[in-house]
Amino acid sequence: AISNDAPSLFPPGTTLVTWQAIDPSGNTSHVQQLVEVAGLDIEVDPAEWIESTPLAEVLIRGTVLSPRNTGILVNGEVADMDYTTFPYPFMQYASLDPGENTISIEALSIGGLQNRVTFVITRDGDEESSPYEVELLNHSGIAPFDAEYEISGLGNGVAETLYYDFEGDGVYDLQRDVSDLQLDDVYVLSARHAIPGVYNPSIVIEEAGGGSYRYDFLIRAGDGNSYVGIGHDTWDGLHERLLAGDASGAERFMSEKLAGKYRDAIRDIMPDFPESVSSYSFFDAIEVRPRLMSFLLNRIEDGEETAYLVYFAQGPDGVWKLVSM
Repeated sequence: AISNDAPSLFPPGTTLVTWQAIDPSGNTSHVQQLVEVAGLDIEVDPAEWIESTPLAEVLIRGTVLSPRNTGILVNGEVADMDYTTFPYPFMQYASLDPGENTISIEALSIGGLQNRVTFVITRDGDEESSPYEVELLNHSGIAPFDAEYEISGLGNGVAETLYYDFEGDGVYDLQRDVSDLQLDDVYVLSARHAIPGVYNPSIVIEEAGGGSYRYDFLIRAGDGNSYVGIGHDTWDGLHERLLAGDASGAERFMSEKLAGKYRDAIRDIMPDFPESVSSYSFFDAIEVRPRLMSFLLNRIEDGEETAYLVYFAQGPDGVWKLVSM
């Protein structure tokens, strides 16, 4: 019997495929091959979805057809990625100045693939004025994720009740009396999203006399398990390059600082690296946070098991790399 671990759909970049053969007597053998797929396609959802708006800030959403460890920058800011579905969705808010604004979306994979798309949004006029300022401080995180809001202006003497719709389904999950706040008070609201997913919460402020103001948001609570996969991808890619004797290729999976620190050592250990890899007994995540992950590596040395901590961080280009070991 012959089997392989190839994915049903190869993402752009390099994928290592292992083939295994088993004969009737139970003897096994295997061979590995690298599959290269070019391309790094960015789709804005929907493409050029808006031409003009009075808003000072807009949400840019889209997908990228790419290897999992790919960074997306929206006007230079690292976008939030959803690694649970393919093509991988991304989202990021972009600020707009009056007049024409060029929105730039850049993609960079850990393997060096790059792509860039641009389009123009015109900020025409001003958004509807409101006596209240409602700011979402953090629109994404890893579940359980606490979305935090700061609300100013509630102490104007007419604001009466604040409502919070947790999921955007029209059901108010929280109600607060804000009629006793002072003019300079800043009301802080925190809402926990324990289950990974995309949410469309809203805040409604009702005034004495019947007036009301509504503020809509979009936030994402990420799945920590999907980030763990990036750690494994990066670790496996580093080892695949080292086993192939490609020191320069291995450095792509490391931060510039770490690569410089271990540049000579990497070349020294290459002849013995296959034996070193066989001494690993366990490698898995112990903590996952936005922009940083730590993994525990167990290794058998001279018959004794030793534990090491390995860290991965998301750089300013959005790509995750090994930063400490």
